[in-house]
Amino acid sequence: MNINLISFIIPTLNRKNDLLRLLDSIKKASAYYYVVWEAIIVDQSNKLNIEDFQKYSEVKIISSKIMGLSINRNRGVQQSIGDLLIFIDDDCVVQNDYFEQLIGGIKKYPDSNVFCGRLLELETNNPFLPLFAINNDKIIGQNDFGYFMGSTHLIKKSLWIKYLLKYQEDLGAGTKNNAGEETFLFFDLLSKDEKVIYLGKMVYKHPAQQSLPWRKRLGYSKGNGVVFTRIFFEIKPNLREFWFPFILPLLKSFPNTLITLFFLVTRLNLLIRFIISKNSKLTYTAINKLQKPPSEYFYYFIGNVIGILSETKAQIFRKRAKNGK
Repeated sequence: MNINLISFIIPTLNRKNDLLRLLDSIKKASAYYYVVWEAIIVDQSNKLNIEDFQKYSEVKIISSKIMGLSINRNRGVQQSIGDLLIFIDDDCVVQNDYFEQLIGGIKKYPDSNVFCGRLLELETNNPFLPLFAINNDKIIGQNDFGYFMGSTHLIKKSLWIKYLLKYQEDLGAGTKNNAGEETFLFFDLLSKDEKVIYLGKMVYKHPAQQSLPWRKRLGYSKGNGVVFTRIFFEIKPNLREFWFPFILPLLKSFPNTLITLFFLVTRLNLLIRFIISKNSKLTYTAINKLQKPPSEYFYYFIGNVIGILSETKAQIFRKRAKNGK
C-alpha cells in the first residue's frame, strides 16, 4: 500500500508551546525524509490562535467544547484525509529519522495495518518504561499491550473504516475513567486477527513521568479495572494470556494492600488514642505516621477493584436492557 498522506491526530489542552515543539519535530523529520503530512489539532481549550501556526501549512485546528482525549481523537479522525493515522500526545516529539523508520517498517511488513514505536524520555533518552529498552522489531500480543501507548501507535485509515473503529469515549484522560482507551482498542484489533508490529527504531520522545497525586493514581487504576473488565465481557480474550497482563499484577498487589490497610488502621488507632488522651508524645507519633503515604500497590489494587465492580455492574445493566428486562 502506498502512503500518500499521513495524518497526525493531536487533541490538546493548554499546551501551545509543547504543541509547537511537536510540530517543529515533525517538520524536521519530513525534511530529513520527505513525506506529505497533515496535523489535525483538536483544541479543547478553544484558545489556540491560528496565527501562531501560520508557518505550518499542514495544520488544521478544530475547536471542541467537549473534554476528553478519546472523543476528540475520534473527532480528529473524522476530519482527517490521510492514508495513515498517527495518534500522538501533544507534549511528545519525533526523532529526525522517524518517517524513514516508519515507511521502512510499512514496506518491511506489508501485511500489517497497525504499528507502534519506541518511547524514550525527552530529557534523558532513557526508555520511558523498561519494556521500551528493546530496539528490535517484534510482533506483539496480549501480554505486550503496554507498547501500544497513546504516544506510540498508528493505524492505516482503511482498517479504521473497515471495522468502524473508534476509541471508547468514556475511557482516557478527561473522563471519569482516566485510562484504558488504547488498551481496549489494542485488544479489539487483536480479536480481529490484526498483526500489531512494534518498530524498535521508530522513536518518539515524551517528558519523563512525574509523581502523581493520589487521586490521579487511584483514577488511573480505576480506569485499568474498567477497561480489563470490559475486555473480558465484550472481547472475550484468551484467558490463558489474559492472566499475565491483568490478573497476575492484581494478585501480586493484594498482600501489599493488606499490609497497607493494617498500617492505616494502626495510624487511625493512634489518632483516636491521641484525641482521647491528649498525649503530646503520642500526637507526634500519630502525625508522623499519618504523613507516610500508602504504597503504589495499594492505589493499584483499590482502584482496580473499584473499576471492576463499577464496570461489572454496568455490563449487567446493559445485558438486562438488551434482553428487555
